Amino acid sequence: KHPNDLLLTRIPVPPVCVRPSVISEVKSGTTEDDITMKLSEIILINEVLQRHKKDGAPVKTVTETWDHLQIQVALYFNSELSGLPPELQPKKAMRGFTQRLKGKQGRFRGNLSGKRVDFSGRTVISPDPNLRIDEVGVPVYIALTLTFPEVVNNYNIERMKKLIMNGSDIHPGANYVIDRVTGTKRLLKYGSRETCASSLKVGDIVERHLDDGDIVLFNRQPSLHKVSIMSHRARIVPGRTFRFNECACTPYNADFDGDEMNLHVPQTYEARAEASLLMGVKSNLITPRSGEPLIAAIQDFITGAYLLTHKDTFLTYSEACRFAASVIDCYSKKQKRIRLPTPAILKPTRLWTGKQLMELIISDDFKNPRKLNLVTPNKSYTGDREFCQKDSFVIIRNGQHLSGVLDKSLLGSGSKTNIFYILLRDFGEDAAVEAMWRIARMTPVFLSNRGFSIGIGDVTPSSQLLKEKALLLDEGYQKCHEYIAQLNTGQLKAQPGCTDEETLEALILRELSSIRDKAGKACVDNLSKHNAPLTMAVCGSKGSFINISQMIACVGQQAISGHRPPDDPAMMEAKDGCVLDFAHQLEHIRNTHPFNGDEELDRDDMKSLAKTILDAELGSSHALFREKLQDFVDKVIEKTATIFKTPHYCSSHPKGIPPNRKGMCAQCLSQQKYRSAQVHAYCVSHSQFVAFLESCCLKLRKAIVEPGTAVGAIAATSIGEPSTQMTLKTFHFAGVASMNITQGVPRIKEIINAVKAISTPIITASLTNVRDEKLARRVKARIDVTTLGEICDYIEEVNMPDNTFLLLKLSTKRIRILHLEVTMTTIVQSILRTKCLVPFKASQITTVGKSMMVIRPPNDSKFSKCITVQIMKQALQKIVVKGLPNVKRCVIHADEKHGDEYSIIVEGSDFRGVLSEPGIDGRFTNFNNALIVSEVLGIEAARSCIINEIIGTMEAHGIGLDRRHVMLLADVMTYRGEVLGITRNGLVKMKESVLLLASFEKTMDHRFEAAFYSQRDPIHGVSECIILGIPISIGTGMFKLHQKVPEVVSVTPGEPIFMKPEFGLKI
Repeated sequence: KHPNDLLLTRIPVPPVCVRPSVISEVKSGTTEDDITMKLSEIILINEVLQRHKKDGAPVKTVTETWDHLQIQVALYFNSELSGLPPELQPKKAMRGFTQRLKGKQGRFRGNLSGKRVDFSGRTVISPDPNLRIDEVGVPVYIALTLTFPEVVNNYNIERMKKLIMNGSDIHPGANYVIDRVTGTKRLLKYGSRETCASSLKVGDIVERHLDDGDIVLFNRQPSLHKVSIMSHRARIVPGRTFRFNECACTPYNADFDGDEMNLHVPQTYEARAEASLLMGVKSNLITPRSGEPLIAAIQDFITGAYLLTHKDTFLTYSEACRFAASVIDCYSKKQKRIRLPTPAILKPTRLWTGKQLMELIISDDFKNPRKLNLVTPNKSYTGDREFCQKDSFVIIRNGQHLSGVLDKSLLGSGSKTNIFYILLRDFGEDAAVEAMWRIARMTPVFLSNRGFSIGIGDVTPSSQLLKEKALLLDEGYQKCHEYIAQLNTGQLKAQPGCTDEETLEALILRELSSIRDKAGKACVDNLSKHNAPLTMAVCGSKGSFINISQMIACVGQQAISGHRPPDDPAMMEAKDGCVLDFAHQLEHIRNTHPFNGDEELDRDDMKSLAKTILDAELGSSHALFREKLQDFVDKVIEKTATIFKTPHYCSSHPKGIPPNRKGMCAQCLSQQKYRSAQVHAYCVSHSQFVAFLESCCLKLRKAIVEPGTAVGAIAATSIGEPSTQMTLKTFHFAGVASMNITQGVPRIKEIINAVKAISTPIITASLTNVRDEKLARRVKARIDVTTLGEICDYIEEVNMPDNTFLLLKLSTKRIRILHLEVTMTTIVQSILRTKCLVPFKASQITTVGKSMMVIRPPNDSKFSKCITVQIMKQALQKIVVKGLPNVKRCVIHADEKHGDEYSIIVEGSDFRGVLSEPGIDGRFTNFNNALIVSEVLGIEAARSCIINEIIGTMEAHGIGLDRRHVMLLADVMTYRGEVLGITRNGLVKMKESVLLLASFEKTMDHRFEAAFYSQRDPIHGVSECIILGIPISIGTGMFKLHQKVPEVVSVTPGEPIFMKPEFGLKI
């Protein structure tokens, strides 16, 4: 309230627990903390200052002591104070209050935001396909240490007594027993376990060993998104490694080359319930990033299913029974009977196809089978649906696999035509997880029986392939030599926006890259269909055709950003990743109403699949399911949306319809009447239609986001997690050799940090007539920078006895070829506007005809005439006569799909100038700098720019990302009316929480500023609640549950505590 309050008259003294004394065993005495030592120095100097004042010491002595006291108090708070004189600097490093709060090991990051935990374990991971998808194998050694406090009741007291009798060294057992009344904790490793078991009573707590079925949290670091930590059910196994099913590797981004993972045991029933329902593997089969399945079959499972479903795979009775028996869970208490389908071949011997065994994977109950329906091509589909040579059109009808081989598009993650995705959508998460576990069990057994391996012989080229490769190399080298010869003779035509050398480099790079592609195609064509690497590449389980061609044929020309790899030692040391620090901005955003995004639907539960048809038990007519039911649904939707609108409009406005529109309306009405007459033509009853609508409503209710969902944190991790996997590459324009747009992690950082001077500003300008090439050239000429030296035949210095001047001649031919709209008048105006060492004046310039110009040096120049003329000659060559000054380059880009459609690619930041040029269609002109877009078009345009740029960058790397996450990020960056970056500077403008800012960066700066301005922290965000250890107002912590009690409550007074007999008092 007053500046006097900033003067310290007292300093805080922390308690002893903050500055502990360490007793030395080597020498007598104690070792004091830095804070204690600094306090003693301050007290000593303060006493000296008081003595000087009392004794009347000289003013200089008092002032020096006073300054020394000031410095010691400052060092007490911040021991890294800068600007101290050498004699007053501390002789040894100490840790003040500032050093104890900031940094990675400080209180905020080391103890408040991140803490060490109990009841956790860590070890190496290993695969185990025999475990369920939601199970994790925990070694007995860890299970003996990790415990769960189970409350004794009438139903489990006998089991608890047996665990107590086993003790702490035998699993399953217990380590401690806590008495309900006294709270005494007894260690079972020592003492009489019989006494503990006999005295056990209801209400006591037994800290028992981790056992089968317990809920545990499984985590792999770095935890980049929500599903990096999920809950599993424990299965106690021998050994020393954590084990889990390989299908669950994808969310953890785990492999088995020595990775370690963490396991945490929740200690309350509430925590177990929340972990099971919210963090369970079954609840996270779908990634919130794009709504696609994340947990699915991988690698050997996909290869086995691909080989199993081939047309030529037939199984005898013993083989079919062996594979069918592999899907039986011997640990399950409820055993199910499995019935083999009718064999595909009856004579001369019964044979089953591999496709028939897929029925056992899809459905486990022959009495009530799951009638899954799916009609879709796989990744090898060539276009012939009925007679596809590779059997790549998949048809599954009523749970029976009729045709097509299964590959990654049907079994792997990232596809909505996934079988597990459809099972999840139509039959629930249990059905999807069960089918996933069955395929993980059956396919390894099949591969072990059939045999599948890869060796050096699989990637050894044949003699025929070597000859074809040599021929391709000779042809490619010959073309490259021809390009070099054309450059040397001046016959090489430069590409737009490129020099001759850049054009040559682009042509050679393209030619050498085509050699790799042609050699790879020849390699794949020559390989046998039984080749193991080819099988894995075709089914998508591992590798690609490029990998095969590089192993067998040739590696090919390597290019970075469209150029040769730089020979730079600095390139050998690169950053191994990038962490995007924008989760702090989005963590507080939660869903306060049950909607999210434009469509108000949760991406996890939007299970829309156009080619799959809901089986509504309508009979056995497959044609109805496959085609007519879908047509019927489309007609009903169309009719509902239009049939009740158009006739009403026509009847209510009989005179308002123009004559030229009445025929169109009549035609629409006749079509709608025809459709209404056809509604009952497909044999769909009223009850079936009602059941269909009820199913749609049920799916809609499931898709609505729950209130309290942390949509901000989900959006942040959905953008940040795939960003760490992006390669640091650039996007290369076809035909424009040296115009590259920064992509990958650097581009994402530019967008999110709201960098104004981005590395590659690119304006994609659309023309008013996209098919007019002459218009494109005229617009390019107006935008691209053209200097006077580029359009002159010569600029000569003329020396005469009585006069010296410059003679300039324009090249009218070059001006006409470049479509430049320049005249002598505009050139003179450009010369006069230019600022140089020797200014130009109108009186110095004389035009001669339409192409000649005489420029005389000024008489009042401070230089000699000879030097002045040289300065003017150099300045004239660089004068811009046409174009926008902030544009580096401008090229005409022809569309790859439509060669006769043109656009203008501008490398520069003059967005306003480009939009103002005639011939530019501003409605379809884009710029990749959100800050400048905000200045020119406003904040809404900047928001759209951020959304489009992030999504475009992700799609360039083949990463699917739901638009809602990017929309939320763009809203956070623009909701203040300006584009704010996700940096510490932008965070200060967005947030007012002192604790949030202090936990992010510059801890003490924010705390000092908050203290100076007396700021209050409302404690609403996630970071603040974690620091203070209070529940966060998101998810289950968003609401409070109150129980309605009767209005009249009878309260019985309790007995006074001292009236109990054990006290022996009479009051």
